[in-house]
Amino acid sequence: DERNDDNYKGGKRLVSIDIDDGEYTRADLEQKLEAQDLFGIVYRTARYYFDGSNRWRIVLMADKEMSKDEYKQVVGGVVDFLGLEMDDASKKLSQLMGYPLASADVSTVIGGMVNAAQFIKDKPTDHTTWWSYNQARNHYWTLITNKRAS
Repeated sequence: DERNDDNYKGGKRLVSIDIDDGEYTRADLEQKLEAQDLFGIVYRTARYYFDGSNRWRIVLMADKEMSKDEYKQVVGGVVDFLGLEMDDASKKLSQLMGYPLASADVSTVIGGMVNAAQFIKDKPTDHTTWWSYNQARNHYWTLITNKRAS
């Protein structure tokens, strides 16, 4: 495979997840995003129009720009968090993720951004990123605590 992530310089905020194997419906995927209060776009991949494969793409937005390692951790963490199985190509930054081909097959789920820090296991080493990491983590736990209290 010619595609690789060697030239990635950072700055990615979109989290693209390909669901290639599974019996998910659009409603199933929408429900998973809604249950976690996540904003996302759900649509069929081009392969569906070619051979009828039950393949989906979910595009979410993270609350921060991610390094290559952070992106891979966030994609994997979000997939586990949502209880999905993904195509491993989703972890490749260089993977081309096409746009939807038919507007009738696109859903927009209203919600919040992915809290990237929640899924990043390796803590940042530079001061600025470390401050952002802690701020995001503390904000997430405040939201969870307030949600449980209400």
